[in-house]
Amino acid sequence: MTPQVDYTPPVYICLSHTSMT
Repeated sequence: MTPQVDYTPPVYICLSHTSMT
């Protein structure tokens, strides 16, 4: 039982940055 929240790939950060832009 491993939460996906623990797994934070750079892709997620990149997407967040692009969305904020």
